[in-house]
Formats: sequence, C-alpha cells, structure tokens
Amino acid sequence: MRERVLELFVKARFFARDTSAQTAAEYLGVLLVVAAIVTAIAWTDPGQAISDKLSEIVRDIAGDR
Repeated sequence: MRERVLELFVKARFFARDTSAQTAAEYLGVLLVVAAIVTAIAWTDPGQAISDKLSEIVRDIAGDR
C-alpha cells in the first residue's frame, strides 16, 4: 500500500511539472495572438483614430496642449 501511494505521488509530481510548461506555452500563445491583434488594429484606419485619440488624452493629462 505504501509503495502504491509513493508511486502515485511521484506520478502526480511529474504530471504537475508537465502541465506548468504547457501553461507557459499557452500564455505565450495568448500573448502572440494579442500582439497580432494590436498590430493589425494599429495599421488600419480605425487603429490610427484610436492612436490619435489616446495621444490626445495623454497630452491632456500631461498638460501639453
């Protein structure tokens, strides 16, 4: 019984290590998708309008008019 518990514990530890690497890869994938979307928006006309409005807001906050 004790050996079986130890065996299950070791398997669980290895499984936990494998999923953490998978999680990091998933986060990287999400970041790449978000970066692609932001880049696509930035290079279009609506993206330019958003950029101009954000720049205006930053200037208003900074007091540079």
